[in-house]
Amino acid sequence: MRWKVWLFTSAAIGVAILSLLIARPMTAGANEPLDYQAWGEDHVGQEIPEYTTGTECLFCHRDYVAPRWKKNAHNRTMREAEPTDPAMIALTQVTPNGDVAKEAQILLGSKDHVRFMKKLPGYGVAALSGELFLAADNKIRSVEDAGWHQETFNQKCAGCHATAIDTETVTFGTTGLDCYVCHGILELEHANDTTTTLFAKKHQDDPRVVTSVCGQCHLRGGTSTATGRPYPTVFVAGDNLFKDFQVDWSDPALASMDMVDRHIFENARDVMTRSSTTSCTTCHSIHGESSEKHQSLDQDQSCEVCHAPGKPLSEVDWPKSRSSKTCRFP
Repeated sequence: MRWKVWLFTSAAIGVAILSLLIARPMTAGANEPLDYQAWGEDHVGQEIPEYTTGTECLFCHRDYVAPRWKKNAHNRTMREAEPTDPAMIALTQVTPNGDVAKEAQILLGSKDHVRFMKKLPGYGVAALSGELFLAADNKIRSVEDAGWHQETFNQKCAGCHATAIDTETVTFGTTGLDCYVCHGILELEHANDTTTTLFAKKHQDDPRVVTSVCGQCHLRGGTSTATGRPYPTVFVAGDNLFKDFQVDWSDPALASMDMVDRHIFENARDVMTRSSTTSCTTCHSIHGESSEKHQSLDQDQSCEVCHAPGKPLSEVDWPKSRSSKTCRFP
């Protein structure tokens, strides 16, 4: 009888170990990085799928998401140019005749580093050449000669500042970021089973998927293999971004970056090539716009990218501008 129990127990242990080995992500040798292009799919060469728009989403999510989304930095990356906005006041000052200021309808960028846009027929948008930098007192630091350029926005900016970009016609579905950008394609049944919804509280998010979704915009400096543009081609949340989007996360490349970009690239590299389970959402709450969770993590070498050893965060010399070479244009 004992030998039967022993045999049954041994078989059960063997099955459990085998299950763990099958479920475990593919690992490489001690010094060999994982093949980060080997998993998942992409939508390169396909049409943009039908998706639920933000207006439809907010019908159900109007109580929690809607009030926060109006003020969320991801939503305000492109926003209506209100006359009272410091950037619009500054633009009026630098163009006394007022013609350019009257044409500007959309602001793109952060509160102190702004570009101006105007709407064109259809879904077209033209970008004003030159960047406007605002000092703490809302005074202009520099602005270049004004001129409107449609192709500049399409070729360089649309991928991170618009939704559902058709890479053949370089048109897009929505000016600004819609729910689809991060949540992807949702079936109506997700209302009854939120475990199927990417980034929902009950959904088990794969760190590689999280890194792909965030990386489509935050890995600045990458290039689409399909188009050569600085944003991915027909990316749908859930895809493997890196089947199309090529980035340089070598040590020399990381060493040349400012601390914020270096942190993003380093974390992405750890997830994609070293099986790290610490992804963007481990620390950052997107709708809540909070990174408080990162304070509870164990300290390691990656912390020193921003937190210099023995130096409090309040004394860190943060980059004065979050603009990158990707965002530069005449």
